[in-house]
Amino acid sequence: MSSSRKDAFKLPPLDRISQAARRKKALEDQKRKRALKFDQSRNLSLDAFAELTLGQDEDEDETLYPKVVQSGLASFASAFTQSKKKHSPKNHVKSSPATNARWADKCMYAELLEMSCKDVHSDPLPSDLHTSWVALSPVPVGKRCLAITREGPSFTSSKISLRSRLLGKPLLSYFPSTLPTNTILDCILDADWRSNGILHVLDVIRWKGQELADCEAGMRFWWRDTRLSELSSLPPPPSSPSSSQGGSYSYPYPTTLLAVPYHPAPLTIPTLLDIVVPAARNTRIVEVLAPPAHETTGDMDIDTATQISHSLSSDGLLLYVAEACYESGTSPLSSWVPLQEDANSSSMDTFEQLLRRRAEEGSSLAMDI
Repeated sequence: MSSSRKDAFKLPPLDRISQAARRKKALEDQKRKRALKFDQSRNLSLDAFAELTLGQDEDEDETLYPKVVQSGLASFASAFTQSKKKHSPKNHVKSSPATNARWADKCMYAELLEMSCKDVHSDPLPSDLHTSWVALSPVPVGKRCLAITREGPSFTSSKISLRSRLLGKPLLSYFPSTLPTNTILDCILDADWRSNGILHVLDVIRWKGQELADCEAGMRFWWRDTRLSELSSLPPPPSSPSSSQGGSYSYPYPTTLLAVPYHPAPLTIPTLLDIVVPAARNTRIVEVLAPPAHETTGDMDIDTATQISHSLSSDGLLLYVAEACYESGTSPLSSWVPLQEDANSSSMDTFEQLLRRRAEEGSSLAMDI
């Protein structure tokens, strides 16, 4: 009796709401929350201005204003020294349950796109796919994670901590980066990062303290590509003695931030069939910086690094509702089309078949007109 109840509990309800209906509701909820947040911020601004009053005389008593301390830098030296002692110089990332829970399940995780070719009279693809969606393709094979930056050893550098998508546990110790501090990125740690040093950037949640989660998908991806292109390259650390003695170079941490290719709206059927889907089916060739083959001493320089080509395996493609905000957890506002689910079925094949069917129906309709 208990086993049957458990089996029944795991099964989806018979009257399960369709993905399109859940997507519509999620988008309406986002719009309502954004409007509410805007109204609240507007009211706060109005209240702040309402409290401002002009005195009878602009030259009022000095006691109404805070006094500026006229002391030298010596008074601040002790405070700086004390605060500096509190910070550990080590690159170890804290992994307490409370810290892990803070970052757990914060990535926007896509639902598998629901579709089937069995019913020739229905089109399960989103009706507004052409006008209201954007795509990322190819999505590389790797481990989904959050990249969080903190202040580095200098004002021009930062340190990155990678947190796992589901549990929020640290994946690596802090490593150097050219990203600004107080930045949070949605990333994929490449499956072969030890050989290519690549950290793929899917989305941007915060950049240099500026919150971007409430921005629409198109805006976030534009911001991601623009800001990443402005960053300077980070040279890989020199080869270790073991690798210089005949072994291949192994990256101790990711040194290359690589944006997953973005395909903006409109996603016309020719664009999807000729660019987006083929990109998801093929490997992507990129060039990364690597130390020179000869042994070097001291810190590596960009000028002494060499360019090496790497092929990146594709895992599929992601679709986003263009006007959707970034939200934590599994969301119907983002849809996943994997390249290969198992040996017998492929969502990518089904997706392509449905696109071709829609193209044929569109051409036949145009001929009738």
